[in-house]
Amino acid sequence: MKDKAHIRRLSGHLSRKYLQGLVRTICNRLSVKREDLGIYEPTRAQLYFRGGIYDVSLEQLGEIKKKGADILIIEKEGVVELLIPHADKYGFALCYTKGFLTDNAKKFCELTSSAGGNIAILTDLDMSGLLIAGKVPGIHRIGITLDTIQALGIPISEVAEDLSEGVNNHTDAVKKLYLDGIIAEKDWNFLNGGKYGKRIEIDNVLAYVGAGRFWQDLVVKEFGEHFPSRDYSRSIDVPEHITPPELQYTIDFVHGQTKDLIKAEREKCMLNLKNYEGFIPDAAREENAIQHRMQEKLKESKRLSSYLEELEALRKKYDSNP
Repeated sequence: MKDKAHIRRLSGHLSRKYLQGLVRTICNRLSVKREDLGIYEPTRAQLYFRGGIYDVSLEQLGEIKKKGADILIIEKEGVVELLIPHADKYGFALCYTKGFLTDNAKKFCELTSSAGGNIAILTDLDMSGLLIAGKVPGIHRIGITLDTIQALGIPISEVAEDLSEGVNNHTDAVKKLYLDGIIAEKDWNFLNGGKYGKRIEIDNVLAYVGAGRFWQDLVVKEFGEHFPSRDYSRSIDVPEHITPPELQYTIDFVHGQTKDLIKAEREKCMLNLKNYEGFIPDAAREENAIQHRMQEKLKESKRLSSYLEELEALRKKYDSNP
């Protein structure tokens, strides 16, 4: 009892984040994955591609890694919604992470890159945004930076924000990225400017230049410079077979004609089957009999019969002249 009471008191001082960190550390030391132990993280990141939204979950990684010649990861869902029309036009996939990338999202980046997708990340110019990008060093970051702002011709005073006390988190971790040469000196100096630091959010830049110019002058420009070529088979479907429009018209015409002709017969069959007493001795034979009766109903339409006779004549003609 004493041990249980001690554990309860101790657990009250342990945060969920701390416990998750312990699990991660133990798994790393044992060289095992958390999912191998039956521990799965909740889905947070989602992928948008050509009208579809996919969870970046362990179960879907195999499918979504093949979507989009170019993939842009964005930390904010609202930004994704503004860029969707442009992404659709260019065959981009957009992934929003709702903050820091989960293990599934990191695995998605790795699989997508190895499968031939061009992948980059877009985050705010603040401590959190730089650390988010810093956690995936193999992924190219396209902004926001002071160079981004200058290239778009935006006065810094129009988009920069002064932070209040206690908001500028992750300073020590980002400082390490700066000392390692990952962050430009002028960006680092900007972040630490003012009384409590500064930031530039993607939203402010978008609001100033508009989604169209943001997409063309930042996203497309950066992807074009960093990824000269792309695998468009990841964005454009090439059909294995096609139906000629003349044949599709024939199919639609026949379906339209037959639908009304067999409607009453079908309803009669369905009613009989739903209220059948006893057993049908041969279900397959009954199905064939129903189809035969419906075929006979089609002959009641002289127009359809004539049309089908001409089709049959054409079939025989081309069968005999391969």
